[in-house]
Amino acid sequence: MAEVVHGTLVDGRYALTEFGRDLLAGAADWVKVNGIERWIGGVHLTGRETTRRYDERLETLVIP
Repeated sequence: MAEVVHGTLVDGRYALTEFGRDLLAGAADWVKVNGIERWIGGVHLTGRETTRRYDERLETLVIP
């Protein structure tokens, strides 16, 4: 699976793209664009339409 890059190099520094700003604002979904391939505690999260997400704050899988 190819990863989409969402930053640009300008004058030797990286700058956020519009998509990067949308991610930070919660208006875009990284998994829907790039997919996921990750095992968490015996649960295999894969694809772009996964039904579970890992909530780092709660340290558990949740249904979005």
